[in-house]
Amino acid sequence: MRRLLFVSIALISMMATAPSAHANPLPPSFDVSPDTLSSLVGLSFVTQTSGSATATDPMGTPVSYSFTEWVYSTASGTLDFFYQFRNTGGTGAHSLTDATVSGFGGFIIDVGNLAAGLETSLSPMGITGGTDSASVTRSFTGDSVDFSFGGDPITPGQSSAVLFVATNASAYDTLGNVHAGNDAVSPSAPSDEPAVVPEPSTLAIAGLGALGMIGYGLRRRRALGA
Repeated sequence: MRRLLFVSIALISMMATAPSAHANPLPPSFDVSPDTLSSLVGLSFVTQTSGSATATDPMGTPVSYSFTEWVYSTASGTLDFFYQFRNTGGTGAHSLTDATVSGFGGFIIDVGNLAAGLETSLSPMGITGGTDSASVTRSFTGDSVDFSFGGDPITPGQSSAVLFVATNASAYDTLGNVHAGNDAVSPSAPSDEPAVVPEPSTLAIAGLGALGMIGYGLRRRRALGA
């Protein structure tokens, strides 16, 4: 019986820690050329949010942007996060050389640009695409994903393409944030992010552990009372 219990725990542990399959994962501390997502077939709308931020660098030059974020669910129940940034600064304002999104630590992700022409499927009619990201870097901790626009920054009045982070997350919360700007200034705004939800197998492991502790306590009590 004891051997069967240990085998069961081992099998459940393997199920809990096995990573979900993902097309082209971006590990922490790596940078990649972005993929192009050419189809939205099988995706279902979950939620949409938007925001904006403004700041000035030490010389008083402003950077200002607005963004829209869409969360979509795949046929397998995982979540994809889409973002578009627009430079809302006036004449003389900074261009946007980078856009950073956070909250992806511990998740398997794939990143890139949405193919031109598909952005209207994610948002109200009238939205148009813009500058693709040239490269994407994930932070050492894996939490932040930075989209760089390389030598084609987003100037005032212009927008980025729709950027995507596909994940193996099955839930989201409102604790994330985004940044956009350049090396001098990059103001932040709140956003949605993937959330960790205990898997049934993880809960089963916790339950087996609790039962094991209870059994140990009962045996110890009987031994002390003998």
